[in-house]
Amino acid sequence: MIDHVTHKTAIRLEAAGFKKPEIQFGQVWYDRERPGEWGVVTSINPGFAFTYNSVDGSYRRLRFSEIERFSFAPTVTDILKELSIVVFSHWFEFVEGNFQIRIFFQGGGERQYFHSNPAEACAAAWLEIKEKKV
Repeated sequence: MIDHVTHKTAIRLEAAGFKKPEIQFGQVWYDRERPGEWGVVTSINPGFAFTYNSVDGSYRRLRFSEIERFSFAPTVTDILKELSIVVFSHWFEFVEGNFQIRIFFQGGGERQYFHSNPAEACAAAWLEIKEKKV
């Protein structure tokens, strides 16, 4: 199971204001200058660089200043933390082969989002709220 969003969704989330966290071990980041390139943070050297293993198997060492060209790929947990700030309540479950997130709004109202990737289901909810479609 993939527990982080796709490259396309990561870029949409960033454009809509999803916050980039501090770099931490195990995070997935997408390189916007190299389409399809992504990596997992495998080590951090404070004040200088972080390294990641890329999809092509290479190992890269980057300066923190280079993070601007990367989009963070949040996990379900990252997105649910942000959703809890803007909605009254949410419910997350697996339904008929897809992950479902149900969002409940203060004063009533509810929306449901389904996807085979749980992070994509949560991202759809966050994006719709931020893009003021609900």
